[in-house]
Amino acid sequence: MKKNKVILFTSFFTCLIAIVLACKTPVYKYALQNWMERDYYQILRVYDSTKNQVEIEPEVKAAFEGKTHLTNVGVIPLDISKDLNQMYGEDFKDFLKEHMGDSKPPFHIILNPRKTVIHTGELNASDLPSLFMSPKRVELAEKLSAGSIMMIFIESNDPEKNKKAVEEIKKGVLKAVEIDLDIRSQGDEETPPVDRKLLKPINMEYVTVNRKDEKEKWFYKQMIKVNPKIKDDNEPILFGVVGRGFVFEQPLMGEYLTEEQIVSLMLFLSGPCSCTVKAENAGVDILTSWDWDKSIKIVTDEKQPETKVAGFGGEEVESTSANANDKTSSTPAVENVKENEKAPTVDDKKPQDKNQVKLDQEKPVNESDFLKIVVFALIGAVVLLF
Repeated sequence: MKKNKVILFTSFFTCLIAIVLACKTPVYKYALQNWMERDYYQILRVYDSTKNQVEIEPEVKAAFEGKTHLTNVGVIPLDISKDLNQMYGEDFKDFLKEHMGDSKPPFHIILNPRKTVIHTGELNASDLPSLFMSPKRVELAEKLSAGSIMMIFIESNDPEKNKKAVEEIKKGVLKAVEIDLDIRSQGDEETPPVDRKLLKPINMEYVTVNRKDEKEKWFYKQMIKVNPKIKDDNEPILFGVVGRGFVFEQPLMGEYLTEEQIVSLMLFLSGPCSCTVKAENAGVDILTSWDWDKSIKIVTDEKQPETKVAGFGGEEVESTSANANDKTSSTPAVENVKENEKAPTVDDKKPQDKNQVKLDQEKPVNESDFLKIVVFALIGAVVLLF
């Protein structure tokens, strides 16, 4: 009995340590290192065997060969000559009627991980490469794997709206970088303050998706269905994305696509990851055939050892021999931001605590309070043990 208690206590203590370490790691880093299981998409192949229709075309089967371990999508054959209600539930035929439209078997329905329909109709083998991957998803995956904080910008068809949105993104990103540097330079209870000129700015970037780009057709269809409340009303949309392509469902668009909101989004993504961050901020993984394990390993292996400094995640020092009189700092990699563009001036007030930033603007779990809970939980575990 006592041996079982010791095992229980050891497991409990290990879990608590993992939770505490998660709180000290930025959201974007924690997601890349720990959110390995990706959400799956489903391709429903609707066919009728009584009319000699095949369940899955040979060309489609061939397109999946060799990619099943990389691509977070699967094909499910549905023979409508069978009793689908008995197999899949009472409401399944109603679901088909609602989403098939004018399509006649055979046809396909593509569902995202939230069971939202993103496509109904034909799906040929020639469509699959661009369904699995696209140039912008490659760019996004490369930058996520390298440790950049990323956003996905869906352009409007209106150039003026895009111009205004990009201006807000530039200002927001540059200001967020400055605030992040100020926060990390302040130090904390464990580490002393450090000259902010010695700190390496975090890379905050975005990829741009054009609605009319045929190569990005399937990527756009995914993104517009991340949140069922998103209207395809030709407005620019900005999403935060972390890990292996996990997109938070709450986008910035319309009156909310502002410098202030972008700063909040960036500080949320670079701020400490609480144990509830994924549960409290819903979203879905995008569909890719990217080899995440390989790309992340390559980046990790090539990266030089870092000098840890104050700040969540221990972001590296840019140069320990920097000239104290040098007033310049590294420019973050931001798409379309000119090198000579000056970052906005940050107020002299104490930088806001990243713990206060959350996508829905509610107050998240405070780390000091959370650690108190951990201590009390440990005490309870000791009492249970003895």
